[in-house]
Amino acid sequence: MSTVKEIQAAIPKLSREEIEEIREWIDDYLEDHLELTNEVKAKLGQSRREIAAGEYMTRQPNRSWPPRSAIASKGAIFVPAR
Repeated sequence: MSTVKEIQAAIPKLSREEIEEIREWIDDYLEDHLELTNEVKAKLGQSRREIAAGEYMTRQPNRSWPPRSAIASKGAIFVPAR
């Protein structure tokens, strides 16, 4: 049996918390080992050159959203129907 199949067989036997812990570990692992494509590297290089040359724009946050009539509840924003 392959290692992948062994892992797949073991996961259903784990608790929800253990599965979430594995998921977090895999996410971190993939992020740490992410390799940028040549296209992304080129765009990053171009962006760095533009910033160094002062060729960039900044944006201000949209302070009109959410509307004052919005009701915040448990981290979510609900806008009353009109």
